[in-house]
Amino acid sequence: MLVYRWRVLHAGLYFQIIHVSISVYIYFYYIIVLLITIHIMLYQLVSTIIGHVIVNNSPYLNTRECLLFFIQVAVFEHQKALTNLRKDRSITIKPADKGTCIVIQDTKQYLLEGLKELEDRSTYVELDADTSLDTARQANELIKDCHLNKKLLSVFEKNHYTTDIKDVRAQRLYWLRTVHKNPHQLRPIVSCCSGPTQKLSQLCNNLLKEYLGSVQSLISSTGETVRIIESLKVPPDSRKALILATLDVKALYPSIPHEAGISMALQQAIPTDPPVPSDYPKKAMIKEMLKIILAGNTFQFAGRTFK
Repeated sequence: MLVYRWRVLHAGLYFQIIHVSISVYIYFYYIIVLLITIHIMLYQLVSTIIGHVIVNNSPYLNTRECLLFFIQVAVFEHQKALTNLRKDRSITIKPADKGTCIVIQDTKQYLLEGLKELEDRSTYVELDADTSLDTARQANELIKDCHLNKKLLSVFEKNHYTTDIKDVRAQRLYWLRTVHKNPHQLRPIVSCCSGPTQKLSQLCNNLLKEYLGSVQSLISSTGETVRIIESLKVPPDSRKALILATLDVKALYPSIPHEAGISMALQQAIPTDPPVPSDYPKKAMIKEMLKIILAGNTFQFAGRTFK
């Protein structure tokens, strides 16, 4: 029933969106699909009503009771299907890296491909034990020092950004498949929920946001990129020779050395020329935060711990 209801929504959605611009043939095609789907739904409704009459051993048809029974069966089948998919450990269901696609993968193949990516020792290092609790304690000590000694955080900020040690868990790595590329690749995503540096990362992000306006290369969204391109004024005689090019860096974030990344972030965010004395303590605090966040970026995958 879930499939049929989805087909009704699917057909109806496309019928509403594209009926203005599509050809007459495609228009009639979607009408036929919609009618067939409605026919299937009516067949199921009648079958459900008959089943309701047989179960209750009653020759009378109560429309309200039959419809409620039909809805209960549909919802039950829906939940049952979702529960069975959730319990099926032989498959792994993840969203695609781009777009709205859902990728269903064989779990064994998914784990093998993920572990193969983690064999790159220039990017990942396997650890003997999880260090999440130690990292969380370091983050809390830094927050405490910034509040008590450096007077950079208020009491409210100190309490808000302090991590509760008993709630800390190891960060989890999962992979999203880049179905928009050929051949398909795996993009690593580390889930920091309840991780040792989650709150420290939030604080660091909020502090760096204050200085993003001074970064000339900053582009906040795709929409801003489109507006910039539309605002370009190109002389008519140069348009034929104009080439618009883009580039993509493979494994950008794992390829950035930590020290170089921290140095460049601070240089771009808080320039030292001209010097701003009031920003020096905050700059030092951000530097220590970035060191803890990057050094403590451990995660688990397939029961093994990596960094």
